[in-house]
Amino acid sequence: MIKEGVAKHPYAPYLFPIISVIFSSIVLYWFTPSIVEEDNYRYMLSALVQSEAAVIGIVITLSLVAVQLTASSYSPRAVTVFRESKSLCVLIGSYTFAILYSLWILVVVESHCVIKIYFSYILGVLCFTLLVPYTYTMLALLEPFEIIRRLSKKITKVNLLEAGEHPFQMGSLQSIFDIVQSSLIRYDSEAAKYGLEEARKSICKVFLENQDLKSREENTIAGKIQHFLGNICNLVLEREDELFIQTVVIPNIREIRDAGIRGNLRMVCEAAVALKKLGEGAAERRLRNILNIVILNFQVFSEGVLENHSLSLMN
Repeated sequence: MIKEGVAKHPYAPYLFPIISVIFSSIVLYWFTPSIVEEDNYRYMLSALVQSEAAVIGIVITLSLVAVQLTASSYSPRAVTVFRESKSLCVLIGSYTFAILYSLWILVVVESHCVIKIYFSYILGVLCFTLLVPYTYTMLALLEPFEIIRRLSKKITKVNLLEAGEHPFQMGSLQSIFDIVQSSLIRYDSEAAKYGLEEARKSICKVFLENQDLKSREENTIAGKIQHFLGNICNLVLEREDELFIQTVVIPNIREIRDAGIRGNLRMVCEAAVALKKLGEGAAERRLRNILNIVILNFQVFSEGVLENHSLSLMN
């Protein structure tokens, strides 16, 4: 899948432009004359500039359409992922430099400056081959998995604190929730599961890597996490998705509990509150099957906490 290829080999597509530039340089060096006729090189450079300008215009237009479709499909906040991606900036910068350099060659340079003329050709090859890694990156960003992966990396202590003190100001957690919500609406359980798992991993990482949190910072972050888990619980309860609750939501709540037992007990509290909210919501909606699942897991939840607490006392 594209998401796995991007994660494992993010720079692999850039090998194609590098190899193409090296190959074109060798060809120009060995198989072209040392003197170029003025009319020929001016015609070639003029055609090159026009094609580069046309291509970059089409690419920018299609990129904006892709961003708009992603924002409407998942979340307007997902636009930040495209904005922070440097691939479009690199592409526009490369084409701009190549176009301006070729125009400068046309105006200033004479036909005996073969190296400068051939360098303009090589820039053209580089620009056109850069479309390969750019297309690869854009196709990856159109998948919810890659968007979630990039958003989850932004869930840090600094990100959560800078988002604001109110619980509903969740930063990247809100963006992931929007994607989970839209995925469930489209019955894309795999993407929703992936989003919840990545959010859970990032939440655990924030608490486990920041044991020296001040009381106010801990309360602020915990409030945002509680709000996020509460939104997830309300979402699955509204959909009455028993299978998703049993196989995805509750296991992730248990993982937060287990991570809290190992590192920060505040995480245990937030996991318990989320499970409690899930049970209360199921009781209010008279969803007996979901309520039975929550009660059973609450027993397992409590037994796990007591067991680990007993082991810690014995040690």
